[in-house]
Amino acid sequence: MTEIPFGHGGARAYSTCRRAIAWLVLLVGLLLVGCAGDISDDISLDEVASQAEGIVIASVELPSGFYNCGSATLWLSRRGPNGNAKRDSANVANSAVTFRPSQFRLPAGKYTLRNLECVEYRGRIRLLKKAASLGTFEVKAGEVVNVGRISFGGFYTIATTPQVAPLLAEQLTWLRKNKPKLLSRMTTRHFQPNAGVILRRRP
Repeated sequence: MTEIPFGHGGARAYSTCRRAIAWLVLLVGLLLVGCAGDISDDISLDEVASQAEGIVIASVELPSGFYNCGSATLWLSRRGPNGNAKRDSANVANSAVTFRPSQFRLPAGKYTLRNLECVEYRGRIRLLKKAASLGTFEVKAGEVVNVGRISFGGFYTIATTPQVAPLLAEQLTWLRKNKPKLLSRMTTRHFQPNAGVILRRRP
């Protein structure tokens, strides 16, 4: 085996390798966008209801510091029947990369959004170092609920709060073309952001 000395040539090779890995991870991430947060339009809501679950439609715009993330994981919590907190998660597409809204199944209940993260070439990126209550939404058994367009603003802004707005006209057009059955059954009940939470710039 021939060793490559970590001098000028070795450093260049290492840097080139890191750039190649970064582009590969980004490419894979963009390819996986099509797999994140997508549900068949032919799904049976009776079957969903029988599992005490519902379907959530959401557009999630990740902060600018998540620019290498085609998708992300939402970290959620809800209260179980016995009052204990249960943890759940949902994979969503980054609407800042692709404008289409995500669709995902969850057990029926009232949810608190605690954090969000993605994995890219620098490792795991989380919005908050410590989970907090960013806002709430509810999904009922057998329901298709639109919780709106959730935006977290710039990743490096000094202070901001989660923002919510209606889905864009282009996103409704996408649903009308690609998910007409889900759209016809959709009810709107927007995510309720916690205005008391300030997302400060990470050191």
